[in-house]
Amino acid sequence: MSIGVARERIATLLFYATVLLLAYLLYLLFSPFLTPLAWAAILAALFHSPYKRLEVRWGKTWAAAAGTAAVTILIVVPALLVTMAFIQEATLAIKSVDLSVQTEGFARMQRLWARMQASPLGGNLGNLEDLVQQATGWIAGLVAGQAGAVLRNLVVIIVDLVVMLFALFFFFRDGDAIMAVLRQALPFESEQSERMITQAGELIHASVFAGFVVAALQGALGGITFALLGLGAPVFWGVVMAFAALLPVGAGVVWLPAAIGLLLTGSVGRG
Repeated sequence: MSIGVARERIATLLFYATVLLLAYLLYLLFSPFLTPLAWAAILAALFHSPYKRLEVRWGKTWAAAAGTAAVTILIVVPALLVTMAFIQEATLAIKSVDLSVQTEGFARMQRLWARMQASPLGGNLGNLEDLVQQATGWIAGLVAGQAGAVLRNLVVIIVDLVVMLFALFFFFRDGDAIMAVLRQALPFESEQSERMITQAGELIHASVFAGFVVAALQGALGGITFALLGLGAPVFWGVVMAFAALLPVGAGVVWLPAAIGLLLTGSVGRG
């Protein structure tokens, strides 16, 4: 191998290494903004059809501003309000569990628990009050940690929201230009690229509506039901049910024990 060829290969390797290093540094620079940018892209795809109808009437800029304002009013503001109420009611939920130990309903559950302990299969059951206190302490620690994390990262959350809304405006206004660049960047034929883009849009709509929207509705209905039944911290438990609805266990992991508890404590109608 000649010296010239060796130098050329070394120069090529150094070039690609520099490019990879710059790409990694760019990733580190923009990584804090990837999550809000991704949410902005998802929301822009989700509300693309309403934006297009506004664009025909008002033009790109005013339609993008109206679309961003609508997303802020319909999604961002309610999410912030629910988050604040969730943090406030988390403490109330823990206190309500502690106070429930002293109620008459809990005394009935203790008597039922004692009968179960007296049965052949209930010998290993522990004290009900100790179990409730242990569970309460675990939940209190978990909720306090999560609430503290939210409060500590409040500035980061606000910055992410501002970045998301700022990007959402430009995704609305310049969406056609962005998609044109994306189509050119995809290493596929035009027909296949269109099919992939269409499938991605359908996947976003299906996942958001079938997942997040349904979970939010279940959480809202669960929280309203808890409020109507007079159970403590309905917003807190509604949010918990919404998150549980996204998991295979479903929202029943929250409302079913509550219903059983009401039935065992004599509140048959409410249960």
